Amino acid sequence: MTPEDQIEAGRRAKAALAVLDDAFDAVSEGYLTRLRQIAVAEPWAADKLRSLALAQQIAEGVRNHIKAIAAGANVGEAELEYRRKIERMSPERRRALGIALPTDLWRG
Repeated sequence: MTPEDQIEAGRRAKAALAVLDDAFDAVSEGYLTRLRQIAVAEPWAADKLRSLALAQQIAEGVRNHIKAIAAGANVGEAELEYRRKIERMSPERRRALGIALPTDLWRG
Protein backbone atom coordinates (compact mmCIF):
# COMPACT_ATOMS: atom_id res chain seq x y z
CA MET A 1 0.00 0.00 0.00
CA THR A 2 1.42 3.36 -0.98
CA PRO A 3 1.56 6.19 1.56
CA GLU A 4 -1.11 8.00 -0.45
CA ASP A 5 -3.40 4.94 -0.24
CA GLN A 6 -2.66 4.64 3.47
CA ILE A 7 -3.54 8.29 4.03
CA GLU A 8 -6.81 7.97 2.09
CA ALA A 9 -7.79 4.79 3.93
CA GLY A 10 -7.01 6.52 7.21
CA ARG A 11 -9.18 9.50 6.32
CA ARG A 12 -12.08 7.19 5.47
CA ALA A 13 -11.56 5.25 8.71
CA LYS A 14 -11.52 8.45 10.77
CA ALA A 15 -14.77 9.55 9.13
CA ALA A 16 -16.35 6.14 9.78
CA LEU A 17 -15.17 6.16 13.37
CA ALA A 18 -16.65 9.63 13.92
CA VAL A 19 -20.02 8.25 12.84
CA LEU A 20 -19.81 4.80 14.43
CA ASP A 21 -18.03 5.52 17.72
CA ASP A 22 -21.28 6.21 19.60
CA ALA A 23 -22.83 3.09 18.07
CA PHE A 24 -19.89 0.97 19.26
CA ASP A 25 -20.31 2.45 22.75
CA ALA A 26 -24.04 1.64 22.75
CA VAL A 27 -23.50 -1.92 21.49
CA SER A 28 -20.75 -2.58 24.03
CA GLU A 29 -22.83 -1.20 26.88
CA GLY A 30 -25.83 -3.27 25.77
CA TYR A 31 -23.76 -6.47 25.67
CA LEU A 32 -22.27 -5.78 29.10
CA THR A 33 -25.66 -4.96 30.61
CA ARG A 34 -27.16 -8.18 29.26
CA LEU A 35 -24.09 -10.12 30.40
CA ARG A 36 -24.57 -8.85 33.97
CA GLN A 37 -28.29 -9.67 33.88
CA ILE A 38 -27.68 -13.24 32.76
CA ALA A 39 -24.78 -13.74 35.19
CA VAL A 40 -27.09 -12.82 38.09
CA ALA A 41 -30.32 -14.49 36.92
CA GLU A 42 -28.92 -17.55 35.11
CA PRO A 43 -25.34 -18.23 36.24
CA TRP A 44 -25.63 -21.78 34.84
CA ALA A 45 -26.29 -20.45 31.30
CA ALA A 46 -22.66 -20.59 30.20
CA ASP A 47 -23.63 -20.72 26.52
CA LYS A 48 -25.44 -17.37 26.76
CA LEU A 49 -22.58 -15.80 28.68
CA ARG A 50 -20.05 -17.14 26.18
CA SER A 51 -22.08 -15.84 23.23
CA LEU A 52 -22.38 -12.35 24.70
CA ALA A 53 -18.69 -12.26 25.58
CA LEU A 54 -17.80 -13.31 22.04
CA ALA A 55 -20.12 -10.68 20.55
CA GLN A 56 -18.46 -8.05 22.76
CA GLN A 57 -15.01 -9.19 21.58
CA ILE A 58 -16.06 -8.99 17.94
CA ALA A 59 -17.48 -5.47 18.36
CA GLU A 60 -14.26 -4.31 20.04
CA GLY A 61 -12.18 -6.04 17.37
CA VAL A 62 -13.98 -4.20 14.58
CA ARG A 63 -13.63 -0.89 16.42
CA ASN A 64 -9.91 -1.45 17.03
CA HIS A 65 -9.36 -2.41 13.39
CA ILE A 66 -10.94 0.86 12.24
CA LYS A 67 -8.78 2.75 14.76
CA ALA A 68 -5.65 1.01 13.46
CA ILE A 69 -6.47 2.01 9.88
CA ALA A 70 -7.04 5.59 11.04
CA ALA A 71 -3.67 5.56 12.82
CA GLY A 72 -2.08 4.28 9.61
CA ALA A 73 -2.85 7.61 7.99
CA ASN A 74 -0.41 9.27 10.38
CA VAL A 75 2.27 6.76 9.40
CA GLY A 76 1.55 7.34 5.70
CA GLU A 77 1.77 11.11 6.12
CA ALA A 78 5.11 10.80 7.94
CA GLU A 79 6.49 8.50 5.24
CA LEU A 80 5.33 10.85 2.49
CA GLU A 81 6.94 13.83 4.22
CA TYR A 82 10.18 11.86 4.64
CA ARG A 83 10.20 11.04 0.91
CA ARG A 84 9.60 14.67 0.00
CA LYS A 85 12.44 15.76 2.28
CA ILE A 86 14.83 13.34 0.57
CA GLU A 87 13.68 14.46 -2.88
CA ARG A 88 14.45 18.09 -1.95
CA MET A 89 18.07 17.17 -1.11
CA SER A 90 20.73 17.64 -3.74
CA PRO A 91 22.11 14.46 -5.34
CA GLU A 92 25.48 15.19 -3.68
CA ARG A 93 23.88 15.41 -0.24
CA ARG A 94 21.94 12.17 -0.78
CA ARG A 95 25.12 10.45 -1.94
CA ALA A 96 27.01 11.71 1.14
CA LEU A 97 24.25 10.30 3.37
CA GLY A 98 24.09 7.04 1.43
CA ILE A 99 20.55 7.67 0.24
CA ALA A 100 19.74 6.94 -3.39
CA LEU A 101 16.63 7.70 -5.37
CA PRO A 102 15.84 5.52 -8.39
CA THR A 103 16.86 8.40 -10.69
CA ASP A 104 20.24 8.70 -8.91
CA LEU A 105 21.01 5.05 -9.57
CA TRP A 106 20.82 5.61 -13.33
CA ARG A 107 23.27 8.52 -13.19
CA GLY A 108 25.94 6.43 -11.51
